[in-house]
Amino acid sequence: MNQKTFTFLLLTGLLAAISISFKSAAQTCTITVSTDNVTVNTTGAADIICITASVINTTFNNLGAGDVINVASGVTWTMPSDLNYNSLVTYNIEVGATVNTNTAGSNGNLVINNSGTLNFTNNFGVTFVANGNSTLEINNKAGGILNHLTGTGFKFGARSDFTNEGTMNFNNLEVAEASNPTNSATGVLNIKRNFDLHSLGWLNAGKVSTTCETTGIPGADSQPCSFMIGDKGAFSAVFADGSCTSINGPVIINCPTNISGYFENDNGDFTINKLVSGLGGTIVVKNGISSTSGDGGINNATLEFYDVNTRMGVGPTGAAVAHGLDQNSGNPSDAFAVPSIQPGNSCELASIGDRVWKDNGPGTNLNNGIQDDGEAGVAGVTVELLDGNGNSIDRDPITSGMQQTVIITDQDGNYLFNDLTPGPYKIKFSNLPSGFVLSLSKSGSDDAKNSDGEPLLNGASTTHVYTLTAGQTNLSADLGIVDGMALPVTLIHFKVLFENSSVQLTWSTSQESNSRDFEVERSADARSWNQIGVVPASGNKNGLTNYNLTDVSPSADINYYRLKMVDLDGKFAYSSIRNIHVKEGQKAVSYVFPNPTSDKLFIASDYASGIKSVLIYYSNGKLALNAGEVVGNEININALPAGKYLVRLIYKDKTMKVSQILVTR
Repeated sequence: MNQKTFTFLLLTGLLAAISISFKSAAQTCTITVSTDNVTVNTTGAADIICITASVINTTFNNLGAGDVINVASGVTWTMPSDLNYNSLVTYNIEVGATVNTNTAGSNGNLVINNSGTLNFTNNFGVTFVANGNSTLEINNKAGGILNHLTGTGFKFGARSDFTNEGTMNFNNLEVAEASNPTNSATGVLNIKRNFDLHSLGWLNAGKVSTTCETTGIPGADSQPCSFMIGDKGAFSAVFADGSCTSINGPVIINCPTNISGYFENDNGDFTINKLVSGLGGTIVVKNGISSTSGDGGINNATLEFYDVNTRMGVGPTGAAVAHGLDQNSGNPSDAFAVPSIQPGNSCELASIGDRVWKDNGPGTNLNNGIQDDGEAGVAGVTVELLDGNGNSIDRDPITSGMQQTVIITDQDGNYLFNDLTPGPYKIKFSNLPSGFVLSLSKSGSDDAKNSDGEPLLNGASTTHVYTLTAGQTNLSADLGIVDGMALPVTLIHFKVLFENSSVQLTWSTSQESNSRDFEVERSADARSWNQIGVVPASGNKNGLTNYNLTDVSPSADINYYRLKMVDLDGKFAYSSIRNIHVKEGQKAVSYVFPNPTSDKLFIASDYASGIKSVLIYYSNGKLALNAGEVVGNEININALPAGKYLVRLIYKDKTMKVSQILVTR
């Protein structure tokens, strides 16, 4: 079993165990508290006690035996300071609720499920230690916030687990003999001073940071600013793939540690006393001495290590290498990679966006491809995030915590994709208003105001590649569109037809004003274009005008065509793109049927052998079915509920066709 598989299984098992112990706040209340100064006498059975108002002075008698306290959304309430119970008690803090407690800790029989805000207000330390075989755990759910910023430190002791899916903030944190604490993929763990981690097992799949800042709390700043892993004999610590750890201050590794995510150490020495492994992880050390000693070492050839301030250090074989370890007197069987340039911090996410606008400014501002003052935004345009090769990124656009890849522009034409991993992307625009065409692309000197759209099939548009760096926010991926009626040429149709080894192109206009000519362009990939002919335009004319051109030397595969419609002033606009598959002697036309359908879907195509895969999406853009490469042109859709769907045919030449279907039941 490889390290990533182990990490995944460990995380899955922990989350499954937590979900079993979580009690739903939606259960029926047996006791309701909605007024001040109430004493709650439990029945001895498993009571559901609901706090439904922001009340004070709530007293409980004989809590235990499976009692549950639910704190409703919108409520601010003070939890008892004595959290030691004879049998299991569960607190459920709902989204929007705030709970404060001055407790100094607990000795067990307690579960806290926090989806709101939980503040520990004790001015000294808080210690959780489970006695005997009792249960003691805190589950900070997604969106939940847990704070202990008023006291010296917070300690999770023997068998006191926690799972963090939200945000937890501490001055100082000690995770002692806790069983298997987990910082999940959505979890953020912030410690101002010292983090001592010596639990039996630790899994970080989210973000961990120490800031080494002054708290101003008496006694809190006396703690050293450092991150200690395994100083009391912990057997394992895992920093999983996708995790982000940023430590300001010294790091000391005293237990076997797996680093498969990004781990950065700043302003302190990085000391490895036990074996560090990790599949595809990255360690970056800044402003400190990096060293191994005793049993310490780095042993995985896919793990990157880079010391920023070490011009010549020690590599895995003991030979000198730029930016290697400062000192290596530990395990002689090291295996790691030292990259030639400093790895980027993948934890610093990026953003990209801008707007879609009507390039209908007066005079020379009409169709100039530049965002001029007063030009209105366009709502309702579909914007899709693509990878650097122009392919769809199949991520869930709805579920919390997943990267959104499809956005509809707002009332001002704006859109923004957040939380992106640094790297190359393109932006695709589709569902443009009827009658509008793309304005000029890259026509000005200010990229923040230029239209970036290049035409695609079916009236859509895509941008060039944007390579986002860590922490970057790029607000220049915009699209201008113009009302076709305002242009010198009103194009009413454009067709291509294969005939006698040539391609016949025909088009018609219904109105022309100061039109000069039509430049006919051809492409093999719908990206790079070459002019193959020029047809003079009518200049000024109302009424139907027909045009044609013959391409006598098309390529023996798919050919793409577009018209560049130029007026007397040199301004121009592009038509939609048409394509034809010359090898088959006909257009690459595909369609799905029957429509509506209930159990099966068939793909009819003149270019069936060129279909690479078929993807079916819900109307909200979420992937419903990946049919892969269809054999026999038949897809079973019995599992899809009734509703509207988008069917995307992806060809081997990377072109696509999208159809809408209705599934009935």
